[in-house]
Amino acid sequence: MDSLKITLGAGESEAIVIAREQNADFIILDDWHARQTALRLSLPVIGTVAVLAKAEEKGLISDLNSALQELRQVGFYFSVN
Repeated sequence: MDSLKITLGAGESEAIVIAREQNADFIILDDWHARQTALRLSLPVIGTVAVLAKAEEKGLISDLNSALQELRQVGFYFSVN
């Protein structure tokens, strides 16, 4: 884990280590470097926006656009592809 901390934050490093130890179905990461590291370690990655889209799809939230707008208002950055 110490080698992960060289390029990633402590929280991201720990999340990746735990996901590997627990054979997680996926890991939620938004930071590009953390995502690339997890993918190199063969961990399936999903981002916050995708989690919210799934939540809307399942009826857990009613308005994805409002949720995304709220995220942007608090400084969360994401690009629309």
